[in-house]
Amino acid sequence: MRIDYVLREMRKARIECAALDVGQNRRQRRPQCDDVQSAWDYARKVLRYLRRGYRIHNHLNGDSPKAYAMVFYAALMSRFFRRPAVLTWHGGQAQRFFPSNGNRLADFVNRMIFGLHGKIICNDMKVKRHIVAYGVRPRKVVPIQAFSRQYLDYEPVRLANDVERFLAQRDPILFCYMCIRPEFYLSVLMNAMRKLVVDYPRLGLVMVGFTEGREGFTGGSQGLRDEIRAARLESNVYFTGDLDHDQFLTLLARADLFVRTPKRDGVCSSLLEALALGVPVVATENPMRPPQVVTYKTEDADDLARAVRQVLALPNSARRPAPPEIPDTVAAEIDVLTDRRRPATTGARLGGSLGGAQAMRGRS
Repeated sequence: MRIDYVLREMRKARIECAALDVGQNRRQRRPQCDDVQSAWDYARKVLRYLRRGYRIHNHLNGDSPKAYAMVFYAALMSRFFRRPAVLTWHGGQAQRFFPSNGNRLADFVNRMIFGLHGKIICNDMKVKRHIVAYGVRPRKVVPIQAFSRQYLDYEPVRLANDVERFLAQRDPILFCYMCIRPEFYLSVLMNAMRKLVVDYPRLGLVMVGFTEGREGFTGGSQGLRDEIRAARLESNVYFTGDLDHDQFLTLLARADLFVRTPKRDGVCSSLLEALALGVPVVATENPMRPPQVVTYKTEDADDLARAVRQVLALPNSARRPAPPEIPDTVAAEIDVLTDRRRPATTGARLGGSLGGAQAMRGRS
């Protein structure tokens, strides 16, 4: 979403730009972005854009070795063409390879990655301090929150009939945006659900973003479904699959509570969307969480159930959180990418996403 908003605003300003899709659907040919069929295709296209005068904008966090390799290559080639790339460093303060924790190899690689880029965009001042600790010049690092008012532009839509039936049959409704990966602690969530349905028999959990066959979770997607059946939660849990932006926010706005289970995500966009829509949030303990969030111990199902009960026990009027401040950070990011001006520091706490490249050329 972030890249999409940046591209839209740059094109409005007549700045020529393009995006390389290195995500899950990278092999699909779509008009919004450039497909990536293989590692060789990625390497070739990065060089092609550099030869055409583009500047590379890399996206990375401290969890994926594969993304490190891709970003390192793009940043190194950008230096060869004397057009230093811009790095957006996503995620919160506690990541697999960041900040420095005594892992000399990780520290060496991070130092190289930060040094190769001409500018670095990060979440906030706390993350900036960790980056500067690697020997990076403070002026090179610009804190810009990874959330902007454009995220809340949506058209309420009617949801699929199955979703509407589930919402009509269940109350209260919990909303969870997730992937089938170990860092989402979905077994903890299911154990908490098993405890919660004792007090709330009609409780419903909507799981958004579910992907069939995703590896990395015990038993993959089938393992999660087996856990749900074993806990007798089949009627309480509904998987929507991936939703477009209008569907996502329409469903989120109708939820009674948003549950965020990862612990290394900083403050993700969906969490801030929930707060902005007036939906209370329960999330794992994390120093990046906004004060409106009720937190719980990451791997403690009892504590998660406690936090959910704490919120649901409040009257509806008292549940609604104070909305976060949402500036136009997309414009601030474009200022950095195009050297128009140095944006003001935005101190809100936020999170982000993973690896890839975006290219742009021209000035406005």
